[in-house]
Amino acid sequence: MKYYALCLPLVLGSLALAKADKAGEAKKGIKAAYDQMAKDFLDKKFDGFSTLMTDDFQATREGHKEAMSRDDVIKDFKAQRDRLTDVKWTKTVTKFDRLGMKWKRGSYQEKHYTELVLRAWVVGRMTATMNLGDSKPHLFDLQAKSEDLWVHVIGSDWKLKSSHTSNIVVKIDGKVAPMN
Repeated sequence: MKYYALCLPLVLGSLALAKADKAGEAKKGIKAAYDQMAKDFLDKKFDGFSTLMTDDFQATREGHKEAMSRDDVIKDFKAQRDRLTDVKWTKTVTKFDRLGMKWKRGSYQEKHYTELVLRAWVVGRMTATMNLGDSKPHLFDLQAKSEDLWVHVIGSDWKLKSSHTSNIVVKIDGKVAPMN
């Protein structure tokens, strides 16, 4: 009995370390996905965006009722990128929160699988030179805060399921631009 009692803390400690390693891997994978998203934007490789988002991805913004689909977001990013040069874009995860696992059951032929859900609080900043059609370069500075939900279906990579922008400030030539 003594040996079992002595082993229990070791087993529980090992499980805690394994769980921490999994969480660390998840955070590392999600941060890498944000870096890839910024790189794809800079390189104008928008096909990469769709591989980082779920098919049913939704983007929302504080004060707006309508959500944007994955295809709408990609179309919007393409239009933005065509007007920008000298782009620098960083996305920094300030906090992660594990929301849990979802268990789903399929038919007899399908395997049971789990889906891990993590929430990331992100601060993004993009600076660039913008073309407004007046043949003059304009300094563009965007700062945004968002709350993003990432899902990991066992057997696949992390995918962005939703993004809610809670705060966005756009400045053109140092002046706050009106947001519609």
